[in-house]
Amino acid sequence: MSVPDVSAPAMSSTTELKYTELGLNPDESHALVLQHVAGAPRVLEIGCATGYMSEELMARGSEVVAVEVDEQAAAIARARGVDVRVGTLEDALRTSPETFLRNALAYLRPGGHVVVSIPNVAHWSVRFQLLRGNFDYTKTGLLDDTHVRLFTEASVERLIAGAGLHVIDRRYTIGLSCYRKVTNPDLWWQRQKLLRTLARRWPGMFAFQFVWKAARKGDIHHG
Repeated sequence: MSVPDVSAPAMSSTTELKYTELGLNPDESHALVLQHVAGAPRVLEIGCATGYMSEELMARGSEVVAVEVDEQAAAIARARGVDVRVGTLEDALRTSPETFLRNALAYLRPGGHVVVSIPNVAHWSVRFQLLRGNFDYTKTGLLDDTHVRLFTEASVERLIAGAGLHVIDRRYTIGLSCYRKVTNPDLWWQRQKLLRTLARRWPGMFAFQFVWKAARKGDIHHG
């Protein structure tokens, strides 16, 4: 894996960091990303935050290089033993997502994979807000106030195809943060089962995030 050229300036953080720890709920994004990346000898993580994902991948045997724009988060990742480049691959604010993804493919070896984890702005919870006349950004979640672009299932498909990739595995998170907590184990299990089914059958409405694995068109992959 070639080492990324991170020429864009880093960003100094003056606020509390948002994403700091790994979560392994099997229905949420961290666990699904790990399932996609499991066994990869080399990984480039773009936007590693405090390095929790890179740290887990290294513990599982992968060689990881990470890129993070926030200096404070990068320092924590470095303390975890992660090889972090502070900055961005390019000025993502001035580059279309399609161009950014195509340029990032320069670091993808033949036969390699791209794994994306992208929030679904057409999730039922956002639609419900719109019906009530609201579209308010939040500190975290689907409408995280740092999100530059918002995507639906169809626009993620176009993004990936426009970069010359094809999706080989689609997985979906269920967004437990949208629902009330339950303490009854049987009720919890039944609800998880129902939400998984809804996210698989109607992802445009019920998937919280799209966690997809893609490859270059023309590459032959099995799984």
